Amino acid sequence: MALSSKPYTLSFTICIIFFIFYAKATKLGFTVDLIHRDSPLSPLFDNSTTRFQKIHNALRRSTKRLNHFFPGNNNNPTAETNQEDDPLSELTTSEGEYLMAYSLGNPEFQTRAFIDTGSDLLWLQCFPCKSCYPQNTPKLEPLLSSTHINVDCNSQRCKSAGESVTRRSCDGSNMCQYEQIYGGGSFSAGSIRSDTLTLGSSSGGKVKFPRFIFGCGHNNSKFSRGTSGVVGLGRGPLSLASQLSNSIEGRFSYCLVPSFEASPGKLKFGENAVVSGSDVVSTPMVSKSPPNYYYLTLEAMSVGNKRIGLTPVVEGNVIIDSGTTLTFLPQYFYNKLEAEVSAVMDRTAKRVKDPFGKLKLCYETRGAEDIGAPAITVHFKGADVKLFELNTFILVEEEVECFAFMGASSGPFVFGNLAQLNWLVGYDLEEALVSFKPADCTKL
Repeated sequence: MALSSKPYTLSFTICIIFFIFYAKATKLGFTVDLIHRDSPLSPLFDNSTTRFQKIHNALRRSTKRLNHFFPGNNNNPTAETNQEDDPLSELTTSEGEYLMAYSLGNPEFQTRAFIDTGSDLLWLQCFPCKSCYPQNTPKLEPLLSSTHINVDCNSQRCKSAGESVTRRSCDGSNMCQYEQIYGGGSFSAGSIRSDTLTLGSSSGGKVKFPRFIFGCGHNNSKFSRGTSGVVGLGRGPLSLASQLSNSIEGRFSYCLVPSFEASPGKLKFGENAVVSGSDVVSTPMVSKSPPNYYYLTLEAMSVGNKRIGLTPVVEGNVIIDSGTTLTFLPQYFYNKLEAEVSAVMDRTAKRVKDPFGKLKLCYETRGAEDIGAPAITVHFKGADVKLFELNTFILVEEEVECFAFMGASSGPFVFGNLAQLNWLVGYDLEEALVSFKPADCTKL
């Protein structure tokens, strides 16, 4: 009996070895380019607006974006009259700041969209378009793909969509429907579909993910002409990160370049996304409702050696977001922070007004690249992130720099993308950690 069992033992061992090899082989590491919407590389680059008009538009998008996290929450710190129909309305929609390329279907339909860590669904404009915003690039015709699948309303995939979009419903054909609402009046509505997603790696290869769930937007409003939609990187079940989670081991990271750089930043997945080294700090993600966002716990901030604490410290009191330019803090806390920064700055720099009337603390630079801003450290739970001047002040006009933080009357509070420039920011969904490592993002 012992001799006769050897072939079975050998076969079992081979199967185990194959399983382990296959499991390792399916773990991926790849990198895609990220382009800021105002970069010369961007399809949205506009020669008709000046550098400072672009900055002003970014600040306006930022304040509109704040209400995306809780639609209807009148929390805009610079509440304005309705300006949605003004000549700059397209430039101030709040859908995102950084673009990535991807393809859907077979044959591949190539397009470009904003990444958004503050939402889940990947969606793009599709035919038939009942009411679509003008788009400079082609729209998707889903039925031209041989791998396209409609998502049935009674399927688990459709039910999962209810956790990732603003509203989920069914139509007369039993097709799964969605509606996604953003800040500033932007929205997309359409049908939930499935097809092959293809991502091109910056190393030159391609990675394919069959049966990827996405939104076909048939009714979309207030987005930019040069983009097809949004790539959601949030924490919900239908986000790009969640759908790819098994292949990328729940890890992605990004390195954001300043807005006018003629080189791309990077969005890394899987093995490529590991953030390591002695200078890495990590803080836990907090699970809260709505569950789609990346909530962190902000305990304090320091100006030089002066520590300013939040009272009380509430778990998950700040959302880290790629699509918001500024950082928004509780009003009482911002007031203390501004007072400390101005106490240092007023000794060496001349105080001036923001020419656009948005930001409160501005100084004349007199042509200096470094205006001597004090070191500011963000104290997340378990992680001290010491910001560069690039993260704390923004040039809003020739020889005028302003403090890139604002106060808000109530939550949500947001750690914006200016504060993340030249940081490699890693997200580990399995360990529920966000990590920070200083980096020159133009050289990655």
